[in-house]
Amino acid sequence: MLSRFPHRTSLFGYNVQDETLAQQALAQMELEGLTQRPYNTLSGGERQRAAIAQALAQQAQCYLLDEPLQHLDLRHQAQTMQVFSRLKEQGCALMMVLHDTLWAQRCCDHVLLQFADGYVLHGAAQELLTRAHLEALYQCPLRELSVEGERWFVAGV
Repeated sequence: MLSRFPHRTSLFGYNVQDETLAQQALAQMELEGLTQRPYNTLSGGERQRAAIAQALAQQAQCYLLDEPLQHLDLRHQAQTMQVFSRLKEQGCALMMVLHDTLWAQRCCDHVLLQFADGYVLHGAAQELLTRAHLEALYQCPLRELSVEGERWFVAGV
């Protein structure tokens, strides 16, 4: 409910709409069954999903997300990126820090690559997420794999 604080219309608490939006955000992140558990008993992934649910309940038009997939298993990564895709379809702007190039390729229109020396490249994701750029960015050799038309990059160790 903390995310609804700026939207409160009464000094005496939250209204039914605030409660509904909070419940919808929890449902989007598959957390309905955990609402009675203390925060400090949640796993890292559950805490991450709770933080995302809190952001969703704000109903913002622009989301700035720092590693939103951190601590999430593959299922919850996919589910979270589907939630973000729906926000994008609704006209919301999303900017996020991602280190997994697969999610960036699948879900991002534009990318900004910030290199260790301060050099920056920005542009269309499909144009910039190349083996050469990513090897320079991560400073390690990569192998590029193609599976069903999608490119995957893995460390070449």
